[in-house]
Amino acid sequence: MSKKAICSLSMFFLLFAFKAMAGTTEFNEFEKYTADELLDQFDNLSWTSDGVHSFKVVYVIGAPWCPATKRMYDYHKKNKEGIQFRYIMVSPENGKEVLQNKLLSKSRDPKTLDSFFRKGSISGQDSISAQITHDANFETIEKFIEIYEKKYKHGFGFPTYVFYTETGWETDWRKFGNIKERPAETITPLSAKIADEVINEYKITSDSFVTKTQANFYAYPSTKATKLFSFSPNSSFKPLAVIELKDKTIWVKTAAHTFPGGYQSGGWTQMENLVSR
Repeated sequence: MSKKAICSLSMFFLLFAFKAMAGTTEFNEFEKYTADELLDQFDNLSWTSDGVHSFKVVYVIGAPWCPATKRMYDYHKKNKEGIQFRYIMVSPENGKEVLQNKLLSKSRDPKTLDSFFRKGSISGQDSISAQITHDANFETIEKFIEIYEKKYKHGFGFPTYVFYTETGWETDWRKFGNIKERPAETITPLSAKIADEVINEYKITSDSFVTKTQANFYAYPSTKATKLFSFSPNSSFKPLAVIELKDKTIWVKTAAHTFPGGYQSGGWTQMENLVSR
């Protein structure tokens, strides 16, 4: 298989997704988003920047195993073009790459990103904050890939640019010097901020929770995040994490995808919607 074919693989083939959750409703809100709303969701992810602050912003969706992602990074290191590139790493193939993506999403440090591309790996410890930022990136990009494949009628490839145009948002795939962009204002990334606001991680003492009413699950623990799915009333699910934020809200995570190595990413809902069983 050629490198181009390898880097064209959709992350649907790289993960074991389980969709058969009782009482589940899928959201496709990205299909209704304006360009501003879509890019607001990208702004709120835990991207890592390359290049100085600029009102010209291009998001790069890459994969840790993909050589074309590294070539793109090297190209833009030499050709800044007055653009700030924001890297969002997804689609790991093994447990080590899952940890690499967690550490990159949590640190959001350009030096860490550069070290990753230069050495091929970075070191660090897993944490609930790293899991929150990683899951927010992955689950939101999963939703984006769904509408990308509907829009362009072909599979998603790595790396892919996402950026503003005069008529809305567009993408480009691996055409390093062929980017059209218009100014895009930067907003405070909520996802990274929320990860830093975790004050308690509770030990899970219940095998399952049951929804009292319809419970929406979000890409990170905030109602401003992308809605991933919902459970209808009286639906039961297994909790993966329970956290408390500085604002005293308590959030529960359940699984949406299982990665190689066993780590499960998922969505977050507020405890007030639930009862334990």
